Amino acid sequence: MRGQGRWVQAIIMVLIVLLSFGWIRHAEAETGQDARKLLAAAGPFVNSNHIITFKYTSYFGSCEGTDANVQKAGAVLANALGFPGAAGGADASIYSSRMTIVANAEASLTVASPEGQQACYAVVRLDTAGSVDESQLLGWQEQMDGKLQEQGVRGNWNVMVQGYVSSEKMADSPERLLDDIVLACGGKVVESYSDAHTFSRSMVSGAFKASVQSGEHTVNAQVALHQDSTSGEWRVTVGTPLITMEY
Repeated sequence: MRGQGRWVQAIIMVLIVLLSFGWIRHAEAETGQDARKLLAAAGPFVNSNHIITFKYTSYFGSCEGTDANVQKAGAVLANALGFPGAAGGADASIYSSRMTIVANAEASLTVASPEGQQACYAVVRLDTAGSVDESQLLGWQEQMDGKLQEQGVRGNWNVMVQGYVSSEKMADSPERLLDDIVLACGGKVVESYSDAHTFSRSMVSGAFKASVQSGEHTVNAQVALHQDSTSGEWRVTVGTPLITMEY
């Protein structure tokens, strides 16, 4: 659908702006180190039905701004990464493929050529829903990272955990819970935001290698709390180096 294609393009453009202005900086490190530490830090604060997202973004090669080249580049990359053929759809400007990794975990590949540019742009994601074996997710990330490097697709990993907070954890104030999560991440708060139902903290932490330069501050991880207006439950989201999903 064209509408879906425009939405995907919009998300890609946001990530490209971050890359183009140097806000995302990737530090070479053992693959999975940041993910492993984030999962360990966030795990005690979310319920068992939390979701985990791994996202890798990068420019690669040239699509010359044409739909045909996008589809060709997508097919070549999908084959190299072990994805099946394109999922199909009415929008030829986006190449998309999906596959199930393990129960409750689906990986996706999206390739596009941003408007007005020659380059191809790829987004590889792994999204979970429900209980999963985290060691299998980390293994998938390591294998996928190796395949991406072999193809010359050198980008950045973004890892996020999101779930509802147990009533026991919310015994104190939202600010106290945020402080506890920042402490679990080994972080020091450099930026914060709050309103009636949302609280967030950006932190610098030596525990994570990936980083973002936000103004004068280096940010390695973010945590946010949002209260559902219907149920009153609190949802926590933790990400490194940024939260790039709705919270």
